[in-house]
Amino acid sequence: MRPHKIGYDAKRYFLNKTGLGNYARTLVQGLNENNNLIEIHLYTPEIGSVNALDTQLLYVHQPKSFLGRMFKKNWRNKGVVKDLIADNIVIYHGLSNELPIGIEHTGIKTVVTIHDLIFLKHPELYKPIDRLIYRKKVASAVSRANKVVACSKQTAKDLMYYFQVPETKITVIYQDCNPLFKVLSNPTLPPAIANKYNLQDHFILSVGTLEKRKNQLNLLKAFEQANLSNTQMVFIGKKADLFPEMAEFVQDKMLQQKVLFLDNVSIDELPVFYQMAAAFAYLSYEEGFGIPLLEAMWSGVPILTSNKSCLPEIAGDAALCVDPFNVTEIKEALTFILSDEALRKMLVKNGFERALDFDNKKLAIQWQELYSSLI
Repeated sequence: MRPHKIGYDAKRYFLNKTGLGNYARTLVQGLNENNNLIEIHLYTPEIGSVNALDTQLLYVHQPKSFLGRMFKKNWRNKGVVKDLIADNIVIYHGLSNELPIGIEHTGIKTVVTIHDLIFLKHPELYKPIDRLIYRKKVASAVSRANKVVACSKQTAKDLMYYFQVPETKITVIYQDCNPLFKVLSNPTLPPAIANKYNLQDHFILSVGTLEKRKNQLNLLKAFEQANLSNTQMVFIGKKADLFPEMAEFVQDKMLQQKVLFLDNVSIDELPVFYQMAAAFAYLSYEEGFGIPLLEAMWSGVPILTSNKSCLPEIAGDAALCVDPFNVTEIKEALTFILSDEALRKMLVKNGFERALDFDNKKLAIQWQELYSSLI
């Protein structure tokens, strides 16, 4: 039997370095390595500079017509449908909350992944025009798709609440992380990384864009109150709207020698940070999945996370969960997770076991079952 042709919206695959780009790349890689029942076709308006996975065994498509090449956004939103028909695509999967206009009239079955509805749950974090655009795209996609995939049970509940998507139409399929985090780093790398970035021997790591919903300011306040001797706080992530407030706090409390902000760490270096860390803290109050939790599990580092949103769902018993709004509780948890050796060993052990639930081999079977239900 010949493999079924599955098309994917691959704009993020080729153009986004993090977030939705990572989701697209790990999903496609998992299917490419663990499934011979489908033929993978990637549709993208352009090929960017992102270090994408090897596409030798994949089919990559860009706009074919002159107008498609001139108006790439319009091609992705609508024009791509003609190419999907010409290529005999059986199923088209929108990997980032949207589907092309008119595809519902072609006979091509559709799947759309919805990552989160944070723009509805926390509208204060978005501009009004952005909220309007996001709502319109998601509403259109979930109403036209044959199947809707949520990245967590929390997002599935949100879809039913905000858009009245029938539960029978939603499938929850988790995601895996970059395989780099599953490999023990070369012993020569930690000293080199420590020297390059001025890392201390004992540090707490937090990874993620420095923005309000990721709540790093409360983590910073708790770290200051804990007054941990010989311990550094390392934040890795883009300096967004929360950074000025964090920088001011560091200056006011004279923490310059104990707190490090890094926004230039490469994906090849990041796993080394995780493996060197004494603990990992991720205290968002709203997430769609929380991929850094999975990266930390595979890295064998004890995890402190939030008890809000989907994070307890993803963490399971592999993390110590706290109220992200309670600085005192965070402070006490930081001291506990750094000092209790039995707890640390248990969290690391549980982390390796929990990470297996998100392994690409297992997820590939779930994707195949979903696609097969539409053919």
